[in-house]
Amino acid sequence: MEAGIRERERRGVFISLDAFCTRLDCRVANRKMPESLIKAGAFDFLGRDRSELFGCIDDAVSASAAAQRDRIAGQVSLFDEATAPTGSRKRPASPWSEHQKLSYEKELLGFYVSGHPLDAYADVFAAKNYRSIASLSALDDRAPFRIAGAIVEVERKFTRKEGKPFAVVWIEDRADLLEVVVWNEVYLKVSDALETGRVVEIKGTLDKRDEIPRAVAQEIKTFSPRRPNGATEGLTDRESAVLLQFSPGTTGDELREVRRILSSSPGRRPVRLLFDRANGNALCLDAGAEFSINLTSELEEKLSRWLVTEKS
Repeated sequence: MEAGIRERERRGVFISLDAFCTRLDCRVANRKMPESLIKAGAFDFLGRDRSELFGCIDDAVSASAAAQRDRIAGQVSLFDEATAPTGSRKRPASPWSEHQKLSYEKELLGFYVSGHPLDAYADVFAAKNYRSIASLSALDDRAPFRIAGAIVEVERKFTRKEGKPFAVVWIEDRADLLEVVVWNEVYLKVSDALETGRVVEIKGTLDKRDEIPRAVAQEIKTFSPRRPNGATEGLTDRESAVLLQFSPGTTGDELREVRRILSSSPGRRPVRLLFDRANGNALCLDAGAEFSINLTSELEEKLSRWLVTEKS
């Protein structure tokens, strides 16, 4: 970073990712350097999406290495300044989600820059009246509580005696951090949801035997991601629904076959039934809790006639 600042002060601001890499010694501006800077938001001034710039790193670093070789060989043009690259070639890239952007910032800087994972949930949190993490210190040992926050770290472990998986997670709200142990019984229900940046509600009990309070989770529910219009969905402790679609000519025998298939693989994923009707008005019904399933590859094959797959 010191080399980059010196170069900027000596020859002016950087106008592109290519210019940044080319003006610095390639031994300094190796791939890791622009990668970290883009993730942390340092190139946002270019007005290009971080994911797009991230996809241009290899080209920029290669151009820097070629320029370095030319300088060593003495092949320096009088017009180097005029012909220096001013922008990396655009490459199609899916924009990073807000969750990805904030996770990268936290990972590299230790704090969030462009926002906070809890910004989208402020109204929901206020309505639910959760305790703050700071207020837990006023509770007695083993007292129950309910909080909500963002996961900032996850350690997956195994118990010594029986080798059962469990996790230790760190949850943060706007001001404080709490260590939470998620024992096997709870862990098996939510293991897929335990990832950095995920916003969760935790019901648990306090453990004040040590100087710094910790907690044991009794129940964990995840908040659904923010919708495109900025609204937030509610809590969910179940996985996304499996959608089965039926034509107007669906028979009773066909529905009984589907019922039999669903009953063969009980699980946690809810099922919704979409009936196309002759008048063009589709009808969507929940199959009910008794028909929640575990959608294995074998079950997918059996339901393939009706299964609606998500578009990527």
